[in-house]
Amino acid sequence: MLGSVALIYLLINRALSAPRYRGQITDHFDGIKDRFGEFRLALLPIGAYLPGWFMHPVHLSPAEAVNTHYLLQPDVSVAIHFGTFALGDDGEVEPVRELREALDNQTANFWVLEHREGRDID
Repeated sequence: MLGSVALIYLLINRALSAPRYRGQITDHFDGIKDRFGEFRLALLPIGAYLPGWFMHPVHLSPAEAVNTHYLLQPDVSVAIHFGTFALGDDGEVEPVRELREALDNQTANFWVLEHREGRDID
């Protein structure tokens, strides 16, 4: 299981670093879903996305992470790559706030874990 999670994370990062224009990311994630089928877990980065003109080729914004969650349709997505130290112009709390705004009280199973928090995935 852990190997599959690492592989999918690698594929997501490769999709993010592939040459593309804004909005073409959908094709990459559709391809991942088509190739690997259903996912139990997606680790989706939500931080270091500002300034967008510079960071977009290699980072997801919180809104793009939500879109990716809906494209991949995992049982659970977990937000990663945020709040540890300053990598971009977004602050420590802005990615989480923007993720919650992008989710807009939808019933998506998208977790933001607190420091040292753990959860079981059924």
